[in-house]
Amino acid sequence: MKRKISKIFGVGLALVLVLSLSLVAAAPVAASPNVSDVWVQLDDYTEYTITPTTYHVYFTPGADLAKDVDTITVFFPIDTVPTDNVMVPVDPDGDAVAATPGTATADVAGYRLMVTTPVDITAGSEVRLDIPGVKNPTSATNPVTGKPGYTLKVYTSQETTKVESSSYTIGASL
Repeated sequence: MKRKISKIFGVGLALVLVLSLSLVAAAPVAASPNVSDVWVQLDDYTEYTITPTTYHVYFTPGADLAKDVDTITVFFPIDTVPTDNVMVPVDPDGDAVAATPGTATADVAGYRLMVTTPVDITAGSEVRLDIPGVKNPTSATNPVTGKPGYTLKVYTSQETTKVESSSYTIGASL
């Protein structure tokens, strides 16, 4: 009889423990920050030309970026060609006063340009990259969407989700 009571008590205790564990809420996983407010300004909006243009890419990081450690990556749209190994000024406050150049390494086959940030950048500040030597697409019509307008994407080593810019237009009709 003692054994039966002991066995019933043991099973009951185990059941209570399992049920109590199911009531404990798991700690929520903090959402990783993303860059925001991505937009583009071009020095020359005309279609593909012999003379490359400068792309000014603006964004707001959601996390701090450390000098000489973190990276900023820009994915250009199809048919937009960045130049290899250009100097890209990175302005941590977007006002072009204290721009400090950093060397950008471009992966032209993938339309990707990555910059190791040459300055500390604070989360929430407006950052500007001035990317010279970019050849515009050959058409005002985006071959992916079939409509006028292009977008590029930006992310950082701290914020790995690619965030799309607002649309910008290429073409002589501007």
